[in-house]
Amino acid sequence: MKRIIISESQFNHLIKEYLDKDKGMPLYRYLMMNMKDKAKYLIFWGLSNGYVKDYYTDGENNGYEDLWKYFNESIEKDEEIDEDDQFSEFCEHIFCDMEYDYDAFFDFIWKDYDLQNNLYSYLDEIAHNMWYEAPAFVFFSSPRLVKNEWLVHFSNGAYSIAKEGFKYGTEDLDRLAYSGCGDISNKFGSGYDFAYLADNANDSMYISGNHVDSPKYGDELVLFQASGVEAYHDGDQERQVIFYGPSAKNIIYIRHEYGNSEKYSSITVWQVCDVYNKRVIYENEDLENVIDWAIKNYVQYRRRIVSLN
Repeated sequence: MKRIIISESQFNHLIKEYLDKDKGMPLYRYLMMNMKDKAKYLIFWGLSNGYVKDYYTDGENNGYEDLWKYFNESIEKDEEIDEDDQFSEFCEHIFCDMEYDYDAFFDFIWKDYDLQNNLYSYLDEIAHNMWYEAPAFVFFSSPRLVKNEWLVHFSNGAYSIAKEGFKYGTEDLDRLAYSGCGDISNKFGSGYDFAYLADNANDSMYISGNHVDSPKYGDELVLFQASGVEAYHDGDQERQVIFYGPSAKNIIYIRHEYGNSEKYSSITVWQVCDVYNKRVIYENEDLENVIDWAIKNYVQYRRRIVSLN
């Protein structure tokens, strides 16, 4: 079989087809960064916030020792000048780069494995304890593309989403990890939102380890199709799909209410409803069955269960 070679430009074009034309590539590049790009991003974040300077000047950290070790192993000494003075001059140069030339400082750090690894580990630990400030990529791992998948999004405002689409989200990629804290569903305009693969709806519904029926994000949900990037969220301890809100299509409203039929009148069930008047079209106590029914029948019932969002 003839081997097919895809150029980088062709590959980028194909990736754009997986995601929203204008918003997909930044998301893909952000979550799929290689280790060097992540290190550079995190170190620049640490420089901007003073954490790198603290690492190298605070006696409780190991940064100063890292510089001494590098100095002793890598710098050619001038025997006519006191070693302490040479080290002080060496540090002054490094600290000057740290303050005014981020790229030069990063290039220096990247020369030595111990320097880069120790600093990255230090900043990574700080970032994981600073949910509201750290860049989001720190909290995501094992990303993969999903193309036009059926997804679910839990929300107390699911009916409004089904009627009007995903009106709110975040445009700031560094805030993607804070879905539970509100940043990804801010009220300032559309942007990126998060969801789960429809196949994982039952497992994603409730708070981890909580056996009581206490939903994490809302009592209702919307089922819809979108493309995006699925990744493991360290903080929430689950895989989530990040997608661009306005790209969602075929949005179906599913609510959790007491049954409409005699069979289910005494228990709460999941219901696919008419998106215009909330009349029940199909109901079942098992969410998986409801989702399967909606996916199989949405074409036939689309004029009633899919709004023109």
